Amino acid sequence: MVDSGTVGETLRRLRIASGHSLSAFAEIIRYDKGYLSKIETGQRRPSLAVLQRADAALKTGGTLVAHIGHPGRAARRLPKQRPPADVAAPTSTGRAGLPELVDRLAARGTARRGGSIEVAPDRASHGRLAATAQTLSQDLRALCQQVNATTCAGLVEPWALTLAASVAGCPDETCELLEPAFAYADLAGWMAQESSSEAVDDWIKLSAVLAGCLGSADAVAHTWIRQAETALYRCDAAQVLSDADSARAAAGPGAGVLVSRITAQGAACAGDHDAYAVAIDQMRATTDRPVVIGRFQLGSTSITDLLGATIGWCEVDLHRPDQAIQFLEKTVATLAPASVRMRGLFAARLSTAYARIGERRQAVEVGRQAVAHAQRTGSGTTRVQLRAVSHELRRWRRDSLVQQFLAETAALT
Repeated sequence: MVDSGTVGETLRRLRIASGHSLSAFAEIIRYDKGYLSKIETGQRRPSLAVLQRADAALKTGGTLVAHIGHPGRAARRLPKQRPPADVAAPTSTGRAGLPELVDRLAARGTARRGGSIEVAPDRASHGRLAATAQTLSQDLRALCQQVNATTCAGLVEPWALTLAASVAGCPDETCELLEPAFAYADLAGWMAQESSSEAVDDWIKLSAVLAGCLGSADAVAHTWIRQAETALYRCDAAQVLSDADSARAAAGPGAGVLVSRITAQGAACAGDHDAYAVAIDQMRATTDRPVVIGRFQLGSTSITDLLGATIGWCEVDLHRPDQAIQFLEKTVATLAPASVRMRGLFAARLSTAYARIGERRQAVEVGRQAVAHAQRTGSGTTRVQLRAVSHELRRWRRDSLVQQFLAETAALT
């Protein structure tokens, strides 16, 4: 790490090279001229927020943030290589890994509570179980948008474990329970992610094994996308892009737009403007349609304009808050009231964008909506985004409204 004086000298050199006076530049990035002067002369250590905003205004590609080596930013600088995550290879294990995974998840699960897992013993019971699982699937997905994630996990996990255990014991090479078992394991993985459960990796591994058994390219790709999302919420850009590459290699025609979406998010998280633009162009060229595995639809059905929502999300990471607001306001406005989990996530993202343009009261107003949604759903991913909002708003911590909001988010997170 270098000293703040060196960073200040770099900021001054870049500012002058761009043709901005100190007063003009202070107006552009909405910081006090005197504060910037002290940074440039080495009298004050710059915050992460001011460096991010200066990088965006000067179009440096993250030079100032990287220069200071600010804690928490290393993941945004991509290494040349990174080993793949420890995810079960979707095409290599067959059903051999199912019993161990089922037992492990049952032992640590939120829903089993010491009871035994019931296994459908014959084809007739398989048919009844598959039909019931299909009937309940969409209702459970809708409920998971509105109810606390731990509560939802308690509803979904028994079904997922029963279906997977029945698949493991099925003598037929093609078992009609494979599709519902995969769909429920994926849903359980989502709720594990949302409740910040340590079981999330095992649920993704279970989904990967079932995807391999299905032989569905889109199911395999969807499993890699789910893995990439867990990395995205850790701000691990390198892992997001690695998993997105694996998803792209596996994807059939149905999952292409979702692969491009997670690639765009990973590129934006890394600050790679060029890779982001390519991924967005690929989204524009791909038909936006849901991923369907047999009779089961995967992924979110809440967002009507996936491209616009993705652009809004990514522009926050690329430090272009004005553009982000344009798309995120529309996304939040068009989400159905019942999509509480998704409304909270995107409201938190929108709040961050407002804070970055200096609109602290709008940031607090929208942020409070996100807090209310997160309190209802127990969403770990929304809590992560609210921590980012709090970070942006701390420069106004003497404002009583901001103080109250920071206390609310601290109690939540």
